Amino acid sequence: MTDNNSSIKHNILTLIKNHDYDALESEWLNYIETGDYDSGFLYQITHLLISNNKSSLLREFLDMLIQEYSSRNLHDGVIFVGELMFDKKIFKPALREVLINSIKVKNQSNILLDKYLLYSELETAIDFEKGFKKINEYFFYDIGQVFFHATWKVGVVKNLDFVKNQIQLDFGKEGNKSLSFTGAREFLTKLPQDHYWILLKKESVKLKDMIENNPLELIKRILRQHDNSLGINELKKILLSGFINEADWNKWWMNTRLAIKKDSFFEYDETGKGMIRLRSTPQSAKPQSFDKFEKAANPQEIMGIILGYSETRKIQGDISDTPRLMAESILAKYQNINEEKIVLKLQYYFAYEYLKKCIKGEYPAFPESIAELLSKASDPIDIIFSFSNSDYQKIIMDAWLQDSPEKWLESIDKLLMKISPKLFENLIKQLKGENSKEIISNYIKKIMALRYHNPELYMWALSQIVKGKYQINNYSSYDMVIDITGWMENLTRDILPIPLDKKAKSNALSKARKLIEADEYWLLRNAVIDIPLDDVRHLLDTFHSAISLNDNFKSSVEYALTNSRPDLFKKEQRSGETVDTTATHYCTLKKYEEKKQEYQRIMTMEIPENSKEIAIARAHGDLRENAEYQSAKQKQKVLMNQADELRDLLERARPIDPGQISDERIAFGTHTTVMNQTTGHEEIYTILGIWEAEPSKNIISYLSPLGKSLLSKKPGDIFDITLPEGEVTYQIKTIKKVI
Repeated sequence: MTDNNSSIKHNILTLIKNHDYDALESEWLNYIETGDYDSGFLYQITHLLISNNKSSLLREFLDMLIQEYSSRNLHDGVIFVGELMFDKKIFKPALREVLINSIKVKNQSNILLDKYLLYSELETAIDFEKGFKKINEYFFYDIGQVFFHATWKVGVVKNLDFVKNQIQLDFGKEGNKSLSFTGAREFLTKLPQDHYWILLKKESVKLKDMIENNPLELIKRILRQHDNSLGINELKKILLSGFINEADWNKWWMNTRLAIKKDSFFEYDETGKGMIRLRSTPQSAKPQSFDKFEKAANPQEIMGIILGYSETRKIQGDISDTPRLMAESILAKYQNINEEKIVLKLQYYFAYEYLKKCIKGEYPAFPESIAELLSKASDPIDIIFSFSNSDYQKIIMDAWLQDSPEKWLESIDKLLMKISPKLFENLIKQLKGENSKEIISNYIKKIMALRYHNPELYMWALSQIVKGKYQINNYSSYDMVIDITGWMENLTRDILPIPLDKKAKSNALSKARKLIEADEYWLLRNAVIDIPLDDVRHLLDTFHSAISLNDNFKSSVEYALTNSRPDLFKKEQRSGETVDTTATHYCTLKKYEEKKQEYQRIMTMEIPENSKEIAIARAHGDLRENAEYQSAKQKQKVLMNQADELRDLLERARPIDPGQISDERIAFGTHTTVMNQTTGHEEIYTILGIWEAEPSKNIISYLSPLGKSLLSKKPGDIFDITLPEGEVTYQIKTIKKVI
């Protein structure tokens, strides 16, 4: 495990314990990218999130993790996460195929795999959880596995009888025994792969080599199964039960005992009944640890050594003077650092505090406080954010806030460009007085102005406004939605005042989509309650034209807007044009084929797949409180509406033959340059159909107000038209074919 992985996992556990779930999501994405698989850590976060009633958040996290494990072919991880999700009743049916694939790949060399799949009904059973548990049980009691029974001792699985649901084991002198699966769970204990009985029952060649060439490894393996301590007579009894021939014992033990006494990992006590103990570290570890400490190149290495030493100290009961020597070493190194290297000085300060935390005791005072060190810095903000650890950032910032409040107030803009939501919340908690609300409101406005510099803080500020914690005058839900979509587009198109890395943009876009989706699109529904219909249509067009959003998201947005404003489609509105829903409309052959394929995809793939989702969700029980079922039914409505609309438009569509298009007059399929005599500027338009229209690129529909006015005009013609911005006079300059 790398130090980075350990740091990320430590941060995740700290955030959960502090209930800081906003920052937790970003840190979880960092963990997923590491590809780390640590079952103990996953058990721990599962317990914490369930205890904090965050099962939905846990489900989201584990869903992302299982997909990452699958993409990395970490099949043990996929199966383990699946077990966790079943245990906590949060498994998603959509993950069924992922789990089945991992089980197959992991066990592809098992000759009984097909039989296990058949009898567990994993691939066919409606109750997938039952099939999953059953096949895991088959692999647990797989042929060749070794188990311990209180009466019959050690047995090896010889056969699984799927008809009788029994396990047959060979217990050596006790003969063959059969147990039901229920009985096996009650009376058998599976031996770990490193248990010494596994050597005797399954690995005779390896055991022989150990006895002859590496007897200490055999002794270590036995001791590890007995809490690292065993009486000499008990050890002899075990070894003579099949490992060593009694006739060979004396000679073998004489040589092995000498080797044990010389090995620094063993403690051999022949007094009394005689004991052999296995140490976790060699006897010489303590002086070596301080020698390594002295040679450490930086504070990070020092902290790692402190942690390792403190754990060894607890196990061995060490009461040496090593901690005091470590403290003196840190202080000596600190004194040799140049005054201008404030970040390095702070790192040694935190290393010293870490020593005091890990190993309690009396230590000399540190030479300088954080406030004193910051007073020497030309820019404390750069000092704060030179540390990636949020706890260190908070400690430094708190010292700065308390010592120099006037300075940080002067630097608030730069601070807001880098500060995390967690640190910002800590900052505003310290604001007191009658005008504190006004100050915070001004901060929120600054954050919104710096949206591209600090996307994470911007999304946090918007979420707080949505929750009603803060208010900005004359800033409506409609304004917020327009701001968010424009911001998302600029992030996607890289139209930014400063560069952002791929990960930061991805995190920001994910948070923005979740804010819009939250509480069944509450923000969208609230934004369009009392606004003019044209504004609602403008909002819908904004979403439809956004390249940062996928088609499913756009469909969900349209569904939410339609539910809130049923009048939205009383007249079909597209880019400023009113379309007669009974009339023929024209399009290019290419666009017609694309729409046919889109319709076929919805009818043959998306709707059938949705029907499966509904069936699976329905099988989970009570439909009134079945979120998966409700979500699947909502998706069904969206798909049906899409299909109906596409079918209607396809029936009325007439592809244009390019051979019929002339460049003598403006018509469908032509490209024209016009002079806007009102502004004095030339404008260029391409005239196509409602499907091809992209007003942002000056591709307009022949049914739009401007498109209708341009039709049939020829070079030199002058005409007037009333547009939203007022009356405009145009003169046709040139015309050419584009299809």
